[in-house]
Amino acid sequence: KKQAAHLCLAYAQKLPYPTASFDQVVATFPSNTILSEQALSESKRVLVSDGTLIMLPLAWTHGMAGKNIIRKSAAGLWQRNAQVASWDERYLKKFIEAGFQARAEQVSTASWSLVIILAQKTNQATL
Repeated sequence: KKQAAHLCLAYAQKLPYPTASFDQVVATFPSNTILSEQALSESKRVLVSDGTLIMLPLAWTHGMAGKNIIRKSAAGLWQRNAQVASWDERYLKKFIEAGFQARAEQVSTASWSLVIILAQKTNQATL
């Protein structure tokens, strides 16, 4: 049964939903607290069996492609200030420890890249 989506302001460590309420939980550009044991446990709790936590933790512009001066400037500033995003596969360990089967996918174009984490709720944490 499909239900309409609605917006709720809540802490990831204490979600105001019943157990097994959602097929998917989505987090875009979350703070590091989403990787806490309590937040991952809550995400897992509200997911149905085989539900998926989808997270977009990183996105960055390459900026040097094309003629867009704003994009080039922003990328140049990020690089000079050592603020270019980077992905480390070790981040997946938190999801696996929380009982998810997790993988990361990087999607890129000439102008931008992003990382998507797909973490499926399982009874056993294996890849």
